[in-house]
Amino acid sequence: MVTPPPEPSDREDVAGLRAFFEAVPLGQFLLDGQRTVLEVNAAALRLFSLTGAPLRGHRFDELIAPSSAAVGERAFLAATVGEAGVPVAIEARTVDGRGFAAELTVLRFRAGGEDRYGVQVRDLRTAATTQGSLGPAAPVPAYTVAELLMANRLRDLV
Repeated sequence: MVTPPPEPSDREDVAGLRAFFEAVPLGQFLLDGQRTVLEVNAAALRLFSLTGAPLRGHRFDELIAPSSAAVGERAFLAATVGEAGVPVAIEARTVDGRGFAAELTVLRFRAGGEDRYGVQVRDLRTAATTQGSLGPAAPVPAYTVAELLMANRLRDLV
């Protein structure tokens, strides 16, 4: 059994939380209530920003291919009514417009009296390649957006 990380006792602990957020190998996003990207980790930048263009300030909806817009919208609506955390398959697209198969998980929370979303994106191309040629996919880190939200830790990043 994995022991959860300790709750931060002061703002210095937020630096450790931010370091963890950056280290997660899945794309992690923090969005405002209008789905504008507030924070991203390095994995998200690698997945979505082939040109090195910044993702902060983009609407997350721009990163979902039109063919998956309805699925993405349902994931956000489910998060709004508390039915969040169920991964859905989508076609994502980079800021350059290239599409790729991905898994999207959306969670909603409140921070500073405002709605926020925690979004996790897993690149399914990598998982399929890893499983198909090298055996089982690499293990997912013990704490993803879902677990951090449950511990109310992401509030400290915004």
